[in-house]
Amino acid sequence: MTKTSDHIVRPIRWLDTLVFPIIVGLMLGGVVYLCLPNPIGQSIGIGLGIIGLPVGILITINRIKKNKGPVIFHPQKKP
Repeated sequence: MTKTSDHIVRPIRWLDTLVFPIIVGLMLGGVVYLCLPNPIGQSIGIGLGIIGLPVGILITINRIKKNKGPVIFHPQKKP
């Protein structure tokens, strides 16, 4: 990869690695709220959505500690 494309791809991959668990948490929280449309279901749904943020941060930090970039985390297909 060239240096220019590397500077563009790496931040996008970091965001992808961070945002995916947040989206999954929000989706699970939405499903719980739809199944239990009361204050308890709302609390559980919001809690699951909030848990997605620290999970995303931990996954991203884990990638940094292993000295592997997010591009390695998402391997590209060779033609």
